[in-house]
Amino acid sequence: MIIRCKIAKGRNITPNQLYQVVAVVFNLHSQKVDYNIVNDSDTLAFHDANLFEIEDNKSDADWVLKKVSEEFYTLLPEMLAYDGFYEAFHNDDRIAREKFKIRFPDLYEKLIR
Repeated sequence: MIIRCKIAKGRNITPNQLYQVVAVVFNLHSQKVDYNIVNDSDTLAFHDANLFEIEDNKSDADWVLKKVSEEFYTLLPEMLAYDGFYEAFHNDDRIAREKFKIRFPDLYEKLIR
């Protein structure tokens, strides 16, 4: 999925810039949706979906909907849909990083600059 930033609000995103979505998080309690993207500071981070518009809604066949809790669901590639992936990734876990590199090679290159 590709999204375009509508409003930046000082969050390391740029208006009219395109971003590839790594995951979509749904909070049923607050009815909030976040996109996980590699932002302008080359960081994998969640951003409010209201700041973006969908440019291309195609997702690959490997995407799955994962129940995280009663309130949270995540839509993401199956190889990243395991408990603790994000914590492991941000803690430089070799396996998490390798899985991300396989699934999103172009984004991974931005992250390691």
